[in-house]
Amino acid sequence: MNILVINAGSSSIKYKVLDPETGAAAITGKVERIGEKGRDHAAAMKEVVEAVKDAAFGAVGHRVVHGGAKFNLPARIDDQVIETIESLIPLAPLHNPANLAGIRA
Repeated sequence: MNILVINAGSSSIKYKVLDPETGAAAITGKVERIGEKGRDHAAAMKEVVEAVKDAAFGAVGHRVVHGGAKFNLPARIDDQVIETIESLIPLAPLHNPANLAGIRA
């Protein structure tokens, strides 16, 4: 099963559709210039969706820079996870807000 992996940063979103067993990427890309000319994470994520719409994948993962002691393994995103990541913004103030914007988008 392929996985769509997303890394939303403050000014770009990087993405890959990859085979987790081999690491081979079927699709790879980057949407840049978030924050310029009204382009926000939601608009950028629409571009990602358009780029991967024909790809076959069974899960989506999103990188978060700092999960503190709470997250050291993958976690299913829910309201509690989002609240916890928000509480950890002081540990990665330049990254976690952008990661959350990507998750929300």
